[in-house]
Amino acid sequence: MPQRATSAAVTAVTALLAAQVAWALPSGTNGSVNTTEEAPVILTPAHFGFTDPNGHSFSQVWFPTQASSGIIAVGNQPIEPAVPVTLGSLTSGQVTWQPANNSAGPAAASVTFQVENNLGEKDPAPKTLSLNIAPVNDPPIISTEILHNGNFASGLSYWIIAGNIVFAYGGLAFNAGDMP
Repeated sequence: MPQRATSAAVTAVTALLAAQVAWALPSGTNGSVNTTEEAPVILTPAHFGFTDPNGHSFSQVWFPTQASSGIIAVGNQPIEPAVPVTLGSLTSGQVTWQPANNSAGPAAASVTFQVENNLGEKDPAPKTLSLNIAPVNDPPIISTEILHNGNFASGLSYWIIAGNIVFAYGGLAFNAGDMP
């Protein structure tokens, strides 16, 4: 005949199960970073929103994939996917995100990440960090490669008149000498 568990045994098993249920993994939070075109961002621990309900400390962050645009680097060395970036690198200002050239807009780039605590426990659900890039007014650049025999491939023509370059396209003309 099976024996019945004592109330002390039931209480002990219940307490053990409650403790296991209460254990939770660390978590990061989705976030965004603001910068201007071509200006790198220094990533810090605050960008990843680390929390650990069990009170363990932030140890490192993992990037399972490359950033959708731009380059994340430690020092000047681009990171590789699935290679952790340590808390020390983040707190010392060594981790940067360089936007791609001429990239601009809200959420112009993003990267997924997972935080890890000092026990080696990783957030099971990757989070996203977005890069909002404000555009800058780039000065116009005239390349000598587009000036060929006085004609442009697009039908734009130019002349040098009194030392100024004059452009014409579709019946409109402007004097490059008048530009600031």
